[in-house]
Amino acid sequence: MISVVIPVIRPQNIPRLLECLKEAITIDHEILYTEDTERIGAPKMVKKLVDSSKGDWVCFLGDDTLPYPKSIDLAHEFAIKGDYWLVGLNDQHSRKPTHWLASKKLLEKLKNQEFFYTGYFHNFCDDELRIKADAMGKYAWCEQAKLDHNHPVFKTAPMDEHYKRVLNQERWEHDKKLFQQRCCKLSVAIIAKNEEVMLPRCLRSVREADEIIVVDTGSTDQTVEIAKQWGAKIGFTPWEDDFSKARNYAKSLCTGDWILSIDADEYLDEDVIPQLKELMLTSKDAIGIQLKSGTMKYHVPRLFRNKPNVFWYGRIHELVNVSDFDKCHVGITFTFSPAHALDPDRNLRMLEKAAEESPGNARILYYLGREYGYRRAWAKAISTLEQYLVIGKWLPERADAHFIKALCHWNNGEGEKARECCLSALNINANFEAACSLMASMSFEHNAKQWRKMAETATNENTLFARKRFDTI
Repeated sequence: MISVVIPVIRPQNIPRLLECLKEAITIDHEILYTEDTERIGAPKMVKKLVDSSKGDWVCFLGDDTLPYPKSIDLAHEFAIKGDYWLVGLNDQHSRKPTHWLASKKLLEKLKNQEFFYTGYFHNFCDDELRIKADAMGKYAWCEQAKLDHNHPVFKTAPMDEHYKRVLNQERWEHDKKLFQQRCCKLSVAIIAKNEEVMLPRCLRSVREADEIIVVDTGSTDQTVEIAKQWGAKIGFTPWEDDFSKARNYAKSLCTGDWILSIDADEYLDEDVIPQLKELMLTSKDAIGIQLKSGTMKYHVPRLFRNKPNVFWYGRIHELVNVSDFDKCHVGITFTFSPAHALDPDRNLRMLEKAAEESPGNARILYYLGREYGYRRAWAKAISTLEQYLVIGKWLPERADAHFIKALCHWNNGEGEKARECCLSALNINANFEAACSLMASMSFEHNAKQWRKMAETATNENTLFARKRFDTI
């Protein structure tokens, strides 16, 4: 049985909603509704209605909704087939489950056994419910389960006195603060090996996080002792030439709702933890942090939800498996650690192994070609990047591959091929400043002047790496 629960603020809306429900749900059900005469708010009203319900499932609807025919039946069928305990209904405005169908199995797993935490006045209770169910792998959004949601936020209803009461700024701020306390605990995850020189600056930059996890992969210096001095929780795992394996182990030790992944030779912008907490209000699973060094800047999802289906992949130049993420101006500055000198061939060794394991992996071929270029192995770099360009699709990366090839050909005494490659990079992105400057350096003066003018106005928009110098890989 499904128990449809409706906390009523506008009694005049109920007859039309009840009429819609005749076609929206045809399977065994009951409809429970009560008016909020005591002004206790939706979370407490929902709890009262659920406590008196008889169904194995609960469908929450506001009195400002009009479900489509068969919509609740479809949501129930969708939930059963997918073994979901919470299904978001499609209000055609967002994918957030402001209205939903939930199994009471979920209720048993929630603290205080309430779908909406009753500490909230009105806001963010649906966000918390989705996050909890999603963390269990039991949430999905059902596109077919449509309803109309007539709400002033969507400009489909006027801002009447009832909306003004529940959406006032004071209550919204109260609910936001409560949500951040309950659902925005931040863990910082660091993997480190022999980083006694760089680690203190990194730890200082994240000291305001709720939890710091440092996983040591075999240090022989004071790395672990320094981490303990900063209050970090310590984990140990052997280094197996696999960054993702080490990062996922560090992730497994985190207890926060969100994880910020940062390396020992990096540091977070000063005093930005409060900003990160604000960014955590997003409904997405990750946030792109701006990685930077000098003029080089690019966004990578280093801040992500701590949930089982979000994880690292890739032996080297690893990524989190989230492609849809918000971008922010909070930055992480990356530097060069002296610890790299202890194993100078590490990246090459790992890239060659990764290329052997996944010969058709375009990302690995790009980075392997770049690594050969770093080592001035021009012929190997050119050959590897040519393999990449056969299969690589991402335009910023393709432009960079052409640019590196141009540098390799130029250093190999092949000027005409170098210019052709550089023009290929600029054909993809005319705002590639380093490519404009490189063309200027490879051209006679009457052409070089024009290329320098282009370099001066180039914005580096959609450039993979905005280099300080045009003559270095």
